[in-house]
Amino acid sequence: MDNMRFERWIRASHALATVEPFMTLTVQGLGKIDSELFQKDQQYRKLCIDSNMGVQEATNFTDFFTLSYLWVLGAYEVVRTITQRFKQTDGPTAPRYIKSQELKKLFERVRIPLAKFEPSERYKKIDSKVAYPSLTFEHGIAWQVSEKDFISRGELSEAFIKFMEWLRNDYHT
Repeated sequence: MDNMRFERWIRASHALATVEPFMTLTVQGLGKIDSELFQKDQQYRKLCIDSNMGVQEATNFTDFFTLSYLWVLGAYEVVRTITQRFKQTDGPTAPRYIKSQELKKLFERVRIPLAKFEPSERYKKIDSKVAYPSLTFEHGIAWQVSEKDFISRGELSEAFIKFMEWLRNDYHT
């Protein structure tokens, strides 16, 4: 596990206690999973160079990919809830709502085709109905949502952490 990354999740997650006290614990759990996947992502990116996997490595990779998929679905639900709460409490023009909506849109682009096998409404003209799994040196575990666009789990997790860090450190009312 990447301990420095997990520490970021722990510190940043406390910003969500005002949204829902139990959400902090949920996000810390997602952060622990992310920190484990982040470390494994670095290892699997090397497979792009050496693609000879044995049966056990292939099984481990399947588990890794499945956990990445489930992480996206779980994190999206937390982000969706945060966005909904900020819209209710702050209103649609408030900075917290606007930033959470941006994060939600980023997640939606991959989450909707992963969960529903249809493109996100915002991207239905350019995206595939399926988010194709991918492992690339550049992206690590990612999903190809259009001919040119990949969204990595790492990109989503980094955006989520930065959002919480912004809430905790930079947001002032």
